[in-house]
Amino acid sequence: MIGVRCLGPANWTVYVQVNISVTGNFLASTRTLPSGTMLTSDDIAVRSGDLTTFPNSILTDPTQAIGKRLRAGIMSGAPLRSDLLVASWAILQGQTVRTVANGSGFSVSSEGKAISNALDGQVVQVRTSSGQIVSGIAKPNGIVDVSH
Repeated sequence: MIGVRCLGPANWTVYVQVNISVTGNFLASTRTLPSGTMLTSDDIAVRSGDLTTFPNSILTDPTQAIGKRLRAGIMSGAPLRSDLLVASWAILQGQTVRTVANGSGFSVSSEGKAISNALDGQVVQVRTSSGQIVSGIAKPNGIVDVSH
């Protein structure tokens, strides 16, 4: 309800019921997708509708979803929400990775196997070819920075 008031000599107030809607674009799934799916541009579509009917976590820009994984499965046409998505792994358990150590005037690298999954920027442990376990920061493309 909104109050409309006249402050003139005939002072009065009238309350009027209103419905507010905000039409805008939001993201929806193009098909039924299982939990764990990494979203690509083929999995999402831009739809238009009343944004006030959705929770605040509704996504409106494809860059908010592409490359993220679904925390739970969703039905075809379901709106995408930020609380349904998690970042994708930069490193997967068992993946062959390249450990890199950079210093003043030098760079050393070797191969190893990731002991666990890790997001970009997280600490991950790697078993080197000699059996030694080292820790480093997960980077995209199977790189682990052990320079710290």
